[in-house]
Amino acid sequence: MENPEAKTEHDTAPWRLPRRDYLLLPLLCLVTAVCMLGIAEAASRIAFAEHEKDACMIADPVLGTRFKPDCVSHVKSAEGPWVTNRYNSCGFRTPQPCGPLPPGDVRIAVLGSSIAQGYLVPYHDTFAALDGTALSRNCGKPVQFQNLASIGYIWQRLAIRAHDALALKPDAAVIVIVPFDLQQSEPTSGDAVHAVAMHPGPMKRLETVLKDSRAVVAAQHYLFGRPDFYVPLYLHYGDRANFLRPPFTHLWQQRLANFDRLMAGIAHEYHAAHVPLLLVFVPQQAQAALLDDHEYPPGVNPYAFGQAIGRIAAQHGIDYLDLSTDFARIPNAASLYYPVDGHLAASGDAVLAHDLIPALVRDVPALSACMQHNVVAAVPR
Repeated sequence: MENPEAKTEHDTAPWRLPRRDYLLLPLLCLVTAVCMLGIAEAASRIAFAEHEKDACMIADPVLGTRFKPDCVSHVKSAEGPWVTNRYNSCGFRTPQPCGPLPPGDVRIAVLGSSIAQGYLVPYHDTFAALDGTALSRNCGKPVQFQNLASIGYIWQRLAIRAHDALALKPDAAVIVIVPFDLQQSEPTSGDAVHAVAMHPGPMKRLETVLKDSRAVVAAQHYLFGRPDFYVPLYLHYGDRANFLRPPFTHLWQQRLANFDRLMAGIAHEYHAAHVPLLLVFVPQQAQAALLDDHEYPPGVNPYAFGQAIGRIAAQHGIDYLDLSTDFARIPNAASLYYPVDGHLAASGDAVLAHDLIPALVRDVPALSACMQHNVVAAVPR
């Protein structure tokens, strides 16, 4: 009778994969991963379609870029709706003509960078359009907002645009500023830009690949939409987050000093022309989340930077509106922004529009008659 416990040499040898499987299995895993990433990327490109390049933007020897007059373009953030931009004969994102102002009408000039422009927000949802409609209806006369803002219009470009705005004979001008604006430098020379483009380096190439991946944007969209994830991550952003930490670093103090000099020159020109000037500070996305939370990590103060900007405005006789206080009262204030892109979404522009109206009615003599109307209620936030 055969002994069941008896084992042959073949039975006792350890089991091993065939040699070909050591190549096939990793290759199969790699192919599966690539297919899954490809499917995720394809699905993300459908769900998060993007087209941020504005066909109306052209090169300008003085401003760097400007918008082509009488031009129409279509842009879209991966996180937002399709947006139609229409530029008037001066290249401003404004439906009204930029010629001489009809008697009795009111004109407000809007200055600043992308937040002031209403970048990636449908025009009818921008603060300029909302306030223009509400003030015109409640003040009993046309109130137009000529929007001279564009991406990167800070420092010398802001000073140039502020000077250009005076040629429109405005009744007031509004400058919208965000912390990121002060981090921007003057345009790099063409040679330097060309050198960076020709020799971007491995990390820059990797960053470009990740930025171009719509699947990465989709993942960031859901992660950055959670303040408990986004805020701690942002606070580790080094210099970019140091505007939240008073006393400010030497670099941020220098930026504030440069902004002080910029506003001194603009204020001098506007005071001489007897045109009211209003400076509006809009918090950054992580800053808004901190304001909403009311509990800050050690060394962090989300109000400090807006207060510093306010002191600069006061020194030069500029009217000032800090949206930090209002953002602190809004539940989930970080949702007012596109999570990955960082610009205000339409809901954020609505808050800006709501808060701006009383400041304009208070500070602009041409709108003083609106005091007898409840204009603020006309722009729900």
